[in-house]
Amino acid sequence: MKTTVLLLLCSCILGPFSQAQSSKIAYVNIQAIHSQWTDYKSADQTLASLRKQQQQEYHTKAKSAHDKALQLAAAQDTLVSKQNNETRKRLKTELSQISKQVQAFELEMQLTYLNKEKELKTPLQALVQQAIHTVAVEKNYTGVTDVSQMTYYQKADDITSAVLLKLGVNNR
Repeated sequence: MKTTVLLLLCSCILGPFSQAQSSKIAYVNIQAIHSQWTDYKSADQTLASLRKQQQQEYHTKAKSAHDKALQLAAAQDTLVSKQNNETRKRLKTELSQISKQVQAFELEMQLTYLNKEKELKTPLQALVQQAIHTVAVEKNYTGVTDVSQMTYYQKADDITSAVLLKLGVNNR
């Protein structure tokens, strides 16, 4: 009788540990999804065009500012010999303003790019996450990680193709 009670007590205490639920982890190749999904490639092309346009605008503005700075520096050098301090101070202020304008334009370009990237890619990333979640639930996975975070995985646990299908991409 004591043995039965002791066995029953041990099984109650150790039971949950001996029947631990096993985890089933899948992996997905996010980079492959981005490179194969037309919507994501389109967003990348839009961003590349924006970057090219911004670089051209920056080049034009920077060249104009550089030319103006050279003119002001030359004018400032000629004024040194004439000891015209008031005009030299004004030219120095103009040079400083030109530099600040170029820096402000560069910052504005960066913010515009980041905002556009967020506008284009956030909804796409949400769709990818939803597709991953749906496939993981359908295939009874308890977790999913990107292949770049894995040192070892089994090919059978790759859900990249299934996620692409959920996104409407016919994987070859």
